[in-house]
Amino acid sequence: PMLGVAGMTADFADVKLARTSLSVGGTVVGSDGKPLAGVELFSNDGPVKFSAKSAADGTFTLSGFSENGGFAFAKLAGYRLGRADVIPGVAQKLNIILSKSDGAPVPLPEISAEHTAALDRMTRHTLTLVFESHAQFGFGGNAVSGMARFDLATAKRWRDEEKTRTKGRTDFTHLIERAERDNTLFPLAQKDPDAALAVLNALKPETGLAETIALAKRLLAVDKAKALPFAELAIVLAGRHVLPNRIWCLAWAGDLAQQAGGENIGKKAVADAADLTTKFGVKLQPLEAMAMGIVASHLAPFDPDRARAILERQPEQRDFNRYLGAAAVRVARTDLAKAKELLKEFKVDNSSTPLITRIQIASEIRSEKPEEAIKLVGDIKSEPERVLGYLHLAVRFQATDKKFAWKMIEAAMESLERDPKSFFSYSNSCGRAGMAAIAAVRAKESGYPHTAELVTRCLAMRSTEPDWNTPDSRDQQTVGLAAAIALIDPATARQLLRSLGDSDVYLAKAVGQRRMWLFALALADPDSAKKLADRLIDAAKRSPKAQERFGNTGLVELGSILSDPDRLKVLSRFGTLPHEIEEVGDY
Repeated sequence: PMLGVAGMTADFADVKLARTSLSVGGTVVGSDGKPLAGVELFSNDGPVKFSAKSAADGTFTLSGFSENGGFAFAKLAGYRLGRADVIPGVAQKLNIILSKSDGAPVPLPEISAEHTAALDRMTRHTLTLVFESHAQFGFGGNAVSGMARFDLATAKRWRDEEKTRTKGRTDFTHLIERAERDNTLFPLAQKDPDAALAVLNALKPETGLAETIALAKRLLAVDKAKALPFAELAIVLAGRHVLPNRIWCLAWAGDLAQQAGGENIGKKAVADAADLTTKFGVKLQPLEAMAMGIVASHLAPFDPDRARAILERQPEQRDFNRYLGAAAVRVARTDLAKAKELLKEFKVDNSSTPLITRIQIASEIRSEKPEEAIKLVGDIKSEPERVLGYLHLAVRFQATDKKFAWKMIEAAMESLERDPKSFFSYSNSCGRAGMAAIAAVRAKESGYPHTAELVTRCLAMRSTEPDWNTPDSRDQQTVGLAAAIALIDPATARQLLRSLGDSDVYLAKAVGQRRMWLFALALADPDSAKKLADRLIDAAKRSPKAQERFGNTGLVELGSILSDPDRLKVLSRFGTLPHEIEEVGDY
């Protein structure tokens, strides 16, 4: 601020006022081309949500748009929600076609070959920027790992260049070999298990165990008999670890063996792990407490008294609940009634562990007790957690039972639309629209026929009320949604970003914004994002706090997102979308 005094003159920058009452007109018709009267037209692309009704001839005028445009939505009972893009600076006459709720689905536009090629260019560009600056900022291993998944030959060339530059002090060979195994071990294990076992057995214990467990889990989903030898190898590799690591490694491996049909060998491994906990003193170190919690959660299904005694030694109430929840999930596999009794034993805290445990139990019992699984999630009183539960079930079974997955997606969307205020606590994670975006992406993966409508419903859920904690929350919500939607409908994602300004305005804003602005542009408009990536790294190099500035660019994380097979999962980890609930994890 400047303090003015008499006789002083000063120049100020131009102040641009954004218009917020622009109008568009058009017609709403049915799929038969006949006009529809009484349709509710509305939009949330203004300071507040605004609406209008279509006339007898289907015509309408909708006023209240900000100058950057957005979307017009059309809603009528018996029809699926429709929409049209509103483009700023263009004289438009919208023609919105509504299809009946029981009619044929409107297909989601195919992602063009041009967009896919642009994403590949952006992936290469991002990883190259990170690698070429690693001498100054580090993160060379991240770049090589990503490139090894994307372009193995280039990753090997980078490895060789760095090994030469550092005279052998830096060698990324282990990262490249890991990427090669990720691509080859699963098919090899199905075709020639002995050869795959030999590869894993030759690795260092920590590497070999992690990859063996990951491979056994993949095999477990398709062929239990083929998974068992890998679970048995995992037990052997776990025994090569030192304490306290050996305890939880044996527990994990033993659990896998039991699931693969090796009940006796699996239980023995878990019991052996429990025996090792007697070596600990009265006052537990953090890793010792973790080991005891993990082994208790694995011991509970077949030795509940001993599991309880071990669990009671947890020094922290929060950890007691975490491992009690994991125990309940494993007990539910064989005894749902006992698992439900364990749910009553959670100690009072402010964590979501009890809710997440119910969802994970539902996931475990769904194949044998589908109605009970749905009820467990449906009885959750918190709308956000209930939605995450439905989505978890949808993802878990989208490959094996599509119709069930679709049912869960529809249940999630119904919950999202029932009580918008229930999702305010998730405003920093794009609110209910963020959850709807996750539902839409997972729906597309499962082949859900009405995914295009889910995208429209997601857009219609955007809030016009800024979060009191974050004045720019609407902008942050926009980029978060655009990033997710770009995974399945990049054209719509680009229209969403356009509501923040044209390309030049967006680039200027994004340099000083959170990394989600980079993620969204990279996924929706990869060629434009190359300019942003270049600006970000140039600004970092010129900054007096270069290392910190580079760490905040998001370029390293973007490389991981673009090169990972499950882009949504990694995007949620690094971005501002709600985190999906995992299977009962490494505890």
